[in-house]
Amino acid sequence: MKNMCHHLARAGKSEGAGGVRQRKSGITGSAGLSTLRCLFAGLAVFSVVFEVSAGEFVIRPIFFENGADFSITATGTLGTAAGTSTINDWNLTVTTAERLAHYSRSNTRNFSAGGVRSDGQHLTVATSADGIDDGGSLFFRSPNPFVDFGVAVADFTGANANGGQAFYLAGGAFDFLDLNQTPASEYTAADLDPSSGNLFDLVPLTFSGGVTLSGTILTDGTQGLLGLSNILAWDIYVDQLTQDVFNRSNSVLLADQVALSPDGLNLTVNNPEGFLAFTKGNLGGRPHALQLADFSGQSPAGGQAGYFQGRLAVNTLDLLAPNGPWTVTGTVPVTQPVPEPASSLLAAIAFAGFSVLRIHQRTKKFRDGRSCG
Repeated sequence: MKNMCHHLARAGKSEGAGGVRQRKSGITGSAGLSTLRCLFAGLAVFSVVFEVSAGEFVIRPIFFENGADFSITATGTLGTAAGTSTINDWNLTVTTAERLAHYSRSNTRNFSAGGVRSDGQHLTVATSADGIDDGGSLFFRSPNPFVDFGVAVADFTGANANGGQAFYLAGGAFDFLDLNQTPASEYTAADLDPSSGNLFDLVPLTFSGGVTLSGTILTDGTQGLLGLSNILAWDIYVDQLTQDVFNRSNSVLLADQVALSPDGLNLTVNNPEGFLAFTKGNLGGRPHALQLADFSGQSPAGGQAGYFQGRLAVNTLDLLAPNGPWTVTGTVPVTQPVPEPASSLLAAIAFAGFSVLRIHQRTKKFRDGRSCG
């Protein structure tokens, strides 16, 4: 395999349909970072044109991370020009979802200051009567006063008496939201879930930076003014959702050996040597790009997908693709490979056996050494 930068330098320039520039590239890992730097230095362009019908294709969702509290997922569409398979439009989104905090009875206590009521359909918190004197609050926090961990669904006391405020604290993650409620009123904090008895769904709150507060509060069914003992349980979540959009107006297409599947329903990238990526340039001196598939010499065997956030983070996913066309569109998700249980067990047994063998060899050498002494 020739060096990617050398190979691109020899390629002739040409413009794809609609002025889309399709470049050869591989952007996997540290080698991929070097390749993109070469691209930004002005490497050659290569168009991929096949006779097909115009269309829009939905990419396979790519789960770079898919944990319960943290996930990174790429989704979106690719458009082709009339009469060709040249990609001339794209709208791709990388969504990062992170759970910043989960407040429950196991890690917080109910420190509400009163003014919480239920009419059987809603939970409300009393605002200040005049914007000066204390109203109510619905507030949960760690029993340790030295730990910054807590959440106020609504607070109309003290400095927050005028208009009210919601806030969350989770160590270094915290924010405040003005509720802007009028004095002498009732603020609706939650609505009854009709399918769950006395479980109330919090009215979602949206903070800055894509942070939302949601969750549930369980009561004992008491109506009217609620005391601390009437609130039995709570599960309140603070989640951050950010989206990085790649489209024709803010990114450049890099592609080679992209084709249409035989049935005309999907786009494919050939393994080996094919690739399909979109870049916004550099962020902090390193690539800011989304790579749907890279089978160039810069990638591991079987290819790789990647989301590169400059100096902030690099997320890659090994595709483990066989040789031939790799489908990049459709509904089947692309996920991290999970080792088969049998393979994992055999690997563990082999590792354990190897360890025992090394211990036996070391013991033998030690004994031999003593006998020679």
